[in-house]
Amino acid sequence: MSELQELKDQLKALQEDVLKQKRVLQKTTQQLLEYQVEDTRRKLQELPTPNAEIDLSDYTTNDDIIQLVGELQGQLDLVEERGIRRTANSTITLDSERKLTPLRNNDGEELLEFPTTLKQFSEIDDESLIDLLKFYDLLPLTSAEKNQYQEFIDGSVDIPTLQVDVSSKDFSKEELNDLFDTLARYIGVTFRRGDSW
Repeated sequence: MSELQELKDQLKALQEDVLKQKRVLQKTTQQLLEYQVEDTRRKLQELPTPNAEIDLSDYTTNDDIIQLVGELQGQLDLVEERGIRRTANSTITLDSERKLTPLRNNDGEELLEFPTTLKQFSEIDDESLIDLLKFYDLLPLTSAEKNQYQEFIDGSVDIPTLQVDVSSKDFSKEELNDLFDTLARYIGVTFRRGDSW
C-alpha cells in the first residue's frame, strides 16, 4: 500500500472518529437536557400551588434549553472543523507545496494572514509567532497577569483589567522554540523546533 493511500486511510479513520465523538457528545447533551427538563418538571410539581403567581425566573425555560443546545452545537461544529483541519495539516511535509489550513480561534474567527506552506511556517519570525500565539490564546500568562488574577480570585480586585503587551523579547530562544512547538501541535503540523514532541 502506498504512503499516500495510508495517509488517506488514516485521514478517513480520523474523520470517522471525529464523527463518532460528535454523535456521542450530541447524545450526551440530549440526555443531559432531557434530565434537566424532567428535573424541572418534577420540581414544579412539588411546589405548592398558592393563588399567587409563581416566579419562574430561577428555573430553566425552553428558551434557555434551546439557546444552550444551539451554543453546544456551535462548539461541536467548531471542534469537528478543527479536527479535520488539523488532520489535513498533519499530512503536509516540509518539502510539500500543499497549503496549510488555518484553524479558527475560540471566538470562531479565522486568521487572514497565515503561513501558506509548512516551510513558511517553519521559518516564521519570533514576532509573528507571538502574534499567532495571541490569536489562538496560547501564550502563557505573565507574572503581572497571574498576580492580578490572583487578586481577583482573592476578592481584592473587582475585574482584572491588566493589558500586557507581550513581545518576543520577553522570552528566551528556548522558550520561543517551546512556544513554536505548542503552536505546531495546536494546528496539527508535525514539524518541531525543539526536542519535544
